Amino acid sequence: AEMVIDAFDGDLVEIGEFVGLVLGSVPRYFQALREAAASTDWEKTASLAHTLRGSVGNIGAARVAALARDVESAARARGLLPDLTLLSNAVETLLSALVRWRQTLDVPIQESESR
Repeated sequence: AEMVIDAFDGDLVEIGEFVGLVLGSVPRYFQALREAAASTDWEKTASLAHTLRGSVGNIGAARVAALARDVESAARARGLLPDLTLLSNAVETLLSALVRWRQTLDVPIQESESR
């Protein structure tokens, strides 16, 4: 949280908007990743895992980023993908934490950002 606050010089409105973007994009990336993995589209799976890793890395979510990196590496090697349940659980935990954190910032949540 401190990393994000510092990056936006403490501007709560901008932080709220940024977190809203993450809340809006991460679930879509993860769902698309699941679909690509299920269809064994290795290139798309790797690309989406890379995108997901970058998105969560921007907010300092190291565990989700590490799990996404593992999926990306396995997909690029066309190897056995790790169980996506771990990544799914980590993504859900992150999203819940972000919603709670943003509520403590007391910034408005736009309808388009709700999951």
